[in-house]
Amino acid sequence: MSGTGMYKLKPIYDENTDVCIPSCMYQMKSIYGENQAMNTSRNGIDEDDPVAALERRQERMLAKLDKLKLDVDRQSKQMEGRVTEACNVGELSDDPVAALERRQERMLEKLNKLKSDVEMLSKQMEGKASSVTISDSPAVRATRILDDSIHDIVINADPSQPPLGLMVLHKLLTPRARTCTSVHVHSSVTSIDDKLRSCLLNGSSTERSNAQIVFTLIWKKVKYGPEMNIAPVSQTPIQGEANIARYLARLLDPSYESSPELATMIDSWLDTAATTMTKGSSKEKAAALRALNSHLGKNKWLVGSSLTLADAIMWSSIYQSGQAKGTPNNVTKWLKACEEDSAFQFAKALVS
Repeated sequence: MSGTGMYKLKPIYDENTDVCIPSCMYQMKSIYGENQAMNTSRNGIDEDDPVAALERRQERMLAKLDKLKLDVDRQSKQMEGRVTEACNVGELSDDPVAALERRQERMLEKLNKLKSDVEMLSKQMEGKASSVTISDSPAVRATRILDDSIHDIVINADPSQPPLGLMVLHKLLTPRARTCTSVHVHSSVTSIDDKLRSCLLNGSSTERSNAQIVFTLIWKKVKYGPEMNIAPVSQTPIQGEANIARYLARLLDPSYESSPELATMIDSWLDTAATTMTKGSSKEKAAALRALNSHLGKNKWLVGSSLTLADAIMWSSIYQSGQAKGTPNNVTKWLKACEEDSAFQFAKALVS
């Protein structure tokens, strides 16, 4: 017995319709944008075609190569221009050996010039190193002449603490310049030793009208140590023995600061003498004395190979601070070496 189905349905699709089977799992939009996709579709090129992608890549490479070629041509022309210019001034030659020889000659000339500059600088440094000393031969002293202007110096000092370093510098100054010296006692001083009253009057003194330096010492009660007026009319004060000594050292030798290195070392010792050694506490003074002893264990003088301004002021500070007795061995040896100079002997006699 034949029968038919219970239900009859129409087909849901046409059997003749082509079914597009996907070639990849997920479909994504083109990352090159809609315009390129449209141009590609209009040109009949499939984006998924590897041949088309390779052609596009080759086009980009060709464009870069063309740009690189233009850059190379431009650089080549620039180099040709430079070579032409060098040939015009004789820098280059058809013979590379001759060009190399000329280059070597120029290098040797520069080296010889550099050598001469170094030798000249070395001689200048040697001269500057010797110019900051304060004890020279009489022949050298005779060549130290100040200009014709008058240097009017007025120093106020307390007789209870006489500035021995300034006494040393005054003794060194008088043989090198025409000096008019006078000593006065201010009313603030009730009593003063006769040696201090006439301390600077034993040497030769020039008339004021013919003097290059007018040196006036006034024994006076001063609060902050010696003070100097280099222009008595305008009353311009300079405080402290170390600062006054710097000024006098420039009169002794105008090239005092021609060597910055040595001048800086001298200034360092002057600061130590003016602050720690003179005004410091007992512990600070003891520490400064130990440092001085350690330095003198390796050096005869404080700076350089001869007596300098630093030795004079440090020597004065040690006596003013009452540390001259019982000093360490190296310091004692150095004190004796300083006192071999007649200027130091004169200053020491004022307090002995």
